Amino acid sequence: LAANPEDLAALFVSALGEPDAKTSSTKLEQVLKQSPDFLPAKRQLAILLSANGSNDARAMELATQARALYTTDPELTRVLGAINLRQGNASRAVGLLESVREHFQADGAFWYHLGMARSKSGQAREGTAALNKALELGLGGTDAEQARKQIAANSPPPAKTGN
Repeated sequence: LAANPEDLAALFVSALGEPDAKTSSTKLEQVLKQSPDFLPAKRQLAILLSANGSNDARAMELATQARALYTTDPELTRVLGAINLRQGNASRAVGLLESVREHFQADGAFWYHLGMARSKSGQAREGTAALNKALELGLGGTDAEQARKQIAANSPPPAKTGN
């Protein structure tokens, strides 16, 4: 890159190796500015943007475009599922997430998204099971708090005893 800052391949590789998500995103945007149809950059940028939820509209646009090449990519499908959930399309999120669930058996964040999507689409029992799995896998932070709240909301009220 030092010799040729316009070197698309070098810029893309540099973005992939960048530990800071914001810097990586900036480099990927530079790649797309030079080559708007470069699907590998669209894929990576969609994943980064979805991870922090900062720009779901852009992430959705990029992920949808990248899916033209990466039709069976589990990570891209997961991204689309998470975005659909955040955008209120829980039933679509369930379909997407279920289609790749075998790839994320040990991923608490995946099970959180699946559990929330199932819960929000009226599948309380399945949602609770997925959210419990997310917690068992070590889900933490605000997602864990939200999972516990949703599990409580999914639980039927205790049966009344007559006296």
